[in-house]
Amino acid sequence: MSRVFIISFDRDSQKDYVPFNNAFTSDPAILNWWHYIKSCYIVKTDLNADKLSDLVRSYFEKHGLKKAHIVLAVDLDQRQGWLTDDAWKWIRERAAEVD
Repeated sequence: MSRVFIISFDRDSQKDYVPFNNAFTSDPAILNWWHYIKSCYIVKTDLNADKLSDLVRSYFEKHGLKKAHIVLAVDLDQRQGWLTDDAWKWIRERAAEVD
């Protein structure tokens, strides 16, 4: 069963996150992803929070990034904020998929 999680972390302005992003978002466990805020990903996955956290940590380690992060399950129907139209479209579409 697919779930949606937010992954939030402290971004180091001195580091390049493109290699991490490309590797992490290409992982087969990541079914879909959103990254409209630099230090935040929303991902759809079949993993539980523990396994997703392990996956995130492994990619941070591989790319020499700080491992500090948090993984939280989210209910995309409970949402509000100030984002681009594309970001809201992605969230609405994922919310419809997990209903």
